[in-house]
Amino acid sequence: MYLAVNATDSHVQVVLAAGQRGMLYGEERFGQGRAMAFVGVMTQRVLDVAGVKPHDLHGVAVVVGPGSFTGIRITASFVYGLAKSTELPTASVSSLELWAEEVSSGLSRQGKTWVAIQARQGQSIVQCFELGPKPRPLTIPRLMKCSELETILQGRMDSGEFCLAGTAVKASDENFFRGHIYGRNRTSLRSLATMALRAGYGDEDLTMFYGRPADAELCRKVIEFGRGI
Repeated sequence: MYLAVNATDSHVQVVLAAGQRGMLYGEERFGQGRAMAFVGVMTQRVLDVAGVKPHDLHGVAVVVGPGSFTGIRITASFVYGLAKSTELPTASVSSLELWAEEVSSGLSRQGKTWVAIQARQGQSIVQCFELGPKPRPLTIPRLMKCSELETILQGRMDSGEFCLAGTAVKASDENFFRGHIYGRNRTSLRSLATMALRAGYGDEDLTMFYGRPADAELCRKVIEFGRGI
């Protein structure tokens, strides 16, 4: 059995998964900016409902980004502490790959999906995948302006070969992409369970993938000036 945690978006998600059965039990709660208040309580409840103790687990997975800086740091720290205290291996899951799995399981056709995770200042972190039972990345993750993504996709509008998904969809021109937008506005617990079972577990330290500089780093000169540094 594997436990997986995700707080890269507005909802905190905790799921328990096992073998061919997939998701055993899961819980999600709206908690933007409040992952610290929810993740421990939700994890305990998921384990209690399933009648599982932490030592019964085979590993713990966490979605390491890109997405909410706060959510990533809190859940990664929580998973690290849980894993170390129980001597469990950990696994990192990309939110881009999680979205690709969501689209692949939700659509029954071939093609590509462009996953765009919202960043600040009108930018998105974008990656393209080929749809299938196990989505295959076709590009590396890249930080770009939403207008640049629209330009890339404009030449593919008539082919019907792509679907746009991710948290940046709401920041894009929905009229421009009409007919190409994936219906769900967040990933499902079932997709998180699938990724938990597919992940590679080990004893290496978790590596967060923010995909962009922190806000404090972007505004460092302004902050330094204001503090007289």
